[in-house]
Amino acid sequence: MYYELGWEYLDKSASLGSRLRNPPLSLEQSKQLASLVWRDDARLPQLLSELSTDQHTGPTENAFKEYLQTKASENFDRALATKGEHLMPDLFLSRGVLLIDKGDTQSAKKEFLAELDEVSQLPSPEARQEAMIACYYNLGIAEEALGNSRKALSWIRLAEQEQNQLGKTIIPGLSDDRQKLESTMSARDRE
Repeated sequence: MYYELGWEYLDKSASLGSRLRNPPLSLEQSKQLASLVWRDDARLPQLLSELSTDQHTGPTENAFKEYLQTKASENFDRALATKGEHLMPDLFLSRGVLLIDKGDTQSAKKEFLAELDEVSQLPSPEARQEAMIACYYNLGIAEEALGNSRKALSWIRLAEQEQNQLGKTIIPGLSDDRQKLESTMSARDRE
């Protein structure tokens, strides 16, 4: 229950504010979410006003996004505290993505490495491989954000190799992302 609630907060927060990871919510969805979550918050009228402009740059919308991220983090922490021996690699993946969204890339990397440990214990080979692809890819994203392009490329190549071996798409555009990273690195090397 805590994981699912945390994921909902994370998913909605990624569609708000000045740094979007997901497509923005519709105006109606944004206002409905704000009215539900911040119904007793004095900042609600200002938030609704900012949402009406559909610019995603207002300070109240960004504060609302941070609030949703905090609620996601609280619920992920509760899920981790109560998970016991249950394998939950998606929990670590989601915690890592949340930390990337918040700009804490080093901590995100630690979550993705913890996810890798959980993934290795999954009983289903296909589920293990699918989760490893996402994990490798996100480790590549984290390394790139930390300025470690060579490590990033190594992780992304691993993800691509696993995805090709699996024979189905887990990360759309993975090969394109690898090629872009290789091009960027090649251009840097020529400078």
